[in-house]
Amino acid sequence: MRKTRLIPLVPILILAVFAGGSFALGSASHLFNSDADVYRVVVDQKGQMRLLTPDGRGRDDDDLKPNESVIEIPSRDLVTAQQNKIAELERRIVALENRANSTGGPVINDASLALYLPLYALDGNVFTSNDSYHHTMTVTGAVRGSQGRIFDGLDDVITSPVVLPANTSPGMTVMAWVSKADLNSRRFICSSGYAPWQFEVWSNNSIGLEVNIDGVYRHLVTGPNKYPSDNASHLVVFSHDLASGYWYIAVDGQITGSGTQTGAVYAGGGTLRIGDHNGVGGSYWKGSIGEIEIYSRALTPLEMQLSYLGTRTRYQ
Repeated sequence: MRKTRLIPLVPILILAVFAGGSFALGSASHLFNSDADVYRVVVDQKGQMRLLTPDGRGRDDDDLKPNESVIEIPSRDLVTAQQNKIAELERRIVALENRANSTGGPVINDASLALYLPLYALDGNVFTSNDSYHHTMTVTGAVRGSQGRIFDGLDDVITSPVVLPANTSPGMTVMAWVSKADLNSRRFICSSGYAPWQFEVWSNNSIGLEVNIDGVYRHLVTGPNKYPSDNASHLVVFSHDLASGYWYIAVDGQITGSGTQTGAVYAGGGTLRIGDHNGVGGSYWKGSIGEIEIYSRALTPLEMQLSYLGTRTRYQ
């Protein structure tokens, strides 16, 4: 008989979201028995969950499948709180979906969002970013397509004199919807000057951010073959918190690499370059870039996952 565990509901719901799993809550009157102290829930290795029976009680643990285990979740004081939590997540997803379907280039007023470029909606060779700071961006080549700007891999680039992130930033996140036309080649998604940082896909299809922290150049990179071997669009994300040092890289909402790199400050940046790293020949981005977001803080994995769910309908 498998041993059951008593744990809170919040981490389990979040775990299910991260793992791509599901847990249909339905209505409280249908799934939750107000007289029960705990609910016995079956969880499989993918994070998918179900109640043992509609009232959370029932069959013996010996009936479980090999990849399933049972957890016990306290009920009375958490039912209302969890309904509110799910409702808030649903509101955020709807807001992101509305943003993804916007054809006018939505403006996002978030102080921590240092740069937002919905390149699928921004026309012309000079435009301003759709964030609170309205950075001026200049385009060289990179013609506009249905899913963003198309970069030829030779000399196409979008630049701005803005320095991101600022030295005082507690962290950073770079998030981009991209498609890569040539696999097994090193290409830069975006960068800031020569030494501060650059976000790239390597020739072995690893994904990484090279960044100057406290005057030391750090390579924060996944293992090989983490970038998908196709020509489809994917959301690639790098996020780093300076205080804790925790960083992760994600593709399409799933973390593919992580580690720890502490520090005090990021080095000062130079010209922000989308699709390039300081004019290094042979490394210009080849493919499309649909949108770019750069935050002056780390995004939680849940925030990253919601961003993917809310914007993927435009690209996938």
